[in-house]
Amino acid sequence: MQNFFQDGVMMPLIVKVLFVIIIYMTIWFFIALAKKRNDVADVAWGPGFILTAFISLLMAGSFSDRALITSAMVFLWGSRLAVHIVIEAIAIRHAATLAFLPQISMIS
Repeated sequence: MQNFFQDGVMMPLIVKVLFVIIIYMTIWFFIALAKKRNDVADVAWGPGFILTAFISLLMAGSFSDRALITSAMVFLWGSRLAVHIVIEAIAIRHAATLAFLPQISMIS
């Protein structure tokens, strides 16, 4: 295990995945900047983890049971994270919209 990083086998993979995720998050940063909404970039974190797992799986070329199960778990977790952040973003925007509506009294 000590030679795992010294052999140069893993470092190119880590560098390639890092390069892909930096490009991915930079694209989402500029999309969020253009829309002037940070929640757009926040939602991209979940799929970013999924992308990282998928790229790592493909580039490593190891489709063992452990690699597939780990990638599947990351996919589930990343999906849950994205859905959770989307729901929170919608709730926050909805609450902000409701705050600007005039308060209607039911008692006349």
